[in-house]
Amino acid sequence: MTTIAPGFLTTRGGQIIDNSGAAVKLTGVNWFGAEGDAFAPQGLWTDSYQNHMDKMKSLGFNVIRLPWSDAMLDAGRMPTGIDYGKNPDLVGKTSLEVFDKIIDYAGKIGMKIILDHHRSGDGASANENGLWYTSQYPESKMIENRKMLATRYASKEAVMAPTCTTNRTTRPRGAATCWARRTTTSSSRPTRRSWSTRCMTTVRRCT
Repeated sequence: MTTIAPGFLTTRGGQIIDNSGAAVKLTGVNWFGAEGDAFAPQGLWTDSYQNHMDKMKSLGFNVIRLPWSDAMLDAGRMPTGIDYGKNPDLVGKTSLEVFDKIIDYAGKIGMKIILDHHRSGDGASANENGLWYTSQYPESKMIENRKMLATRYASKEAVMAPTCTTNRTTRPRGAATCWARRTTTSSSRPTRRSWSTRCMTTVRRCT
């Protein structure tokens, strides 16, 4: 089923189980943008984040993949590309605080969030060097940011998982929105140190 009962997810054998004990089918949509130089999910100049998310849910999605970069988490980082008339509760919010609002609303409407460390500096697609770190944002910064997010969202039932750092993605043709269904295949090989930070709050902390 695509409806997920309130609470954290866990696993049973090869299945993902919700808080009611029912097996769930995760149907995800990617909402890109915060990993780029806008430092916010795309489309917030056209509509509110709530309306975007309500639309995603109405189309049958129950998981949102939110890409982020280490640059997005720089202290005091402010987003651009937001119509604050349509998103008045985002006025004065940092990029991370915009994520807070999206995650809180996901919890209210019964959706889950996958936090995708997509790249180090801001930009499109994966790191140009093919790695999960750069000279500006070394692996230690990536690990620090993952730990920070794990602590920040540990009590948020909506946050279910992080992903690998660098991904190859195949977009559906004709995607007309700023969020689209994708097929994602991990192509990075994080070190054991960074791998250990990936469990975060996912699936009852990977138990």
